[in-house]
Amino acid sequence: MKISAQNASPSRSGNRPSDADLLAKQLAIRIRMNHEKNLFSLYESIFYSQDEELKAFAKSQYIGELNWIKDRIIDLFGEQARPYALENAATANGALQQLMHVWRLSTDQQLPLVELTDYIVRRMKQALEIQLADGERFLSDLFLQESTEQMTLTESTKQLERFAVSAELPEQQELLAFLEEELIAEKPRMAIIHSALTTLGASRGLDAQLQLTLEQIWRQLK
Repeated sequence: MKISAQNASPSRSGNRPSDADLLAKQLAIRIRMNHEKNLFSLYESIFYSQDEELKAFAKSQYIGELNWIKDRIIDLFGEQARPYALENAATANGALQQLMHVWRLSTDQQLPLVELTDYIVRRMKQALEIQLADGERFLSDLFLQESTEQMTLTESTKQLERFAVSAELPEQQELLAFLEEELIAEKPRMAIIHSALTTLGASRGLDAQLQLTLEQIWRQLK
């Protein structure tokens, strides 16, 4: 059974939300951001952590990522794909990470991220065509419930004060305190906040909890 992207009205950017090319680009952007912030390695280390709060947050982020891909699959291929969407989201997520690992183990060349995500989306379409024809799936009637106990932006901002006090480097202390003040300002300057978050995120030796708090703030601002 052949499937094609559903028709949809153009988005504000001029792209159609259901276009396969758009999904590949969105995946590439998310992977690039996760890589730049070293989130893949961070989440992997947290998996073995004894800190239950960190593990709960990492689990929540993972579920959110899979549900985001699942929803994009349904946007792209329509309601007929819903029974198979979570399974394909998990498969795509795993394939992306493993292919990136093998690429980096095999060559020093820069990873062609857009080509990789294009490839994953094409393979996903082929898998869905087979499943729609034979009805077979492994994750039958399962879904992932996202946590309802997510921190608010105000709660995340309050954590910055604690990190500012405990930071070892004076420049980090100053930047964290500045970021906290800017976030609670009556009219926050978003460009400055984004710049501060980027600078902090690129700092070496950041506490794992601080890294996760910064990532939370990124997501909450969006």
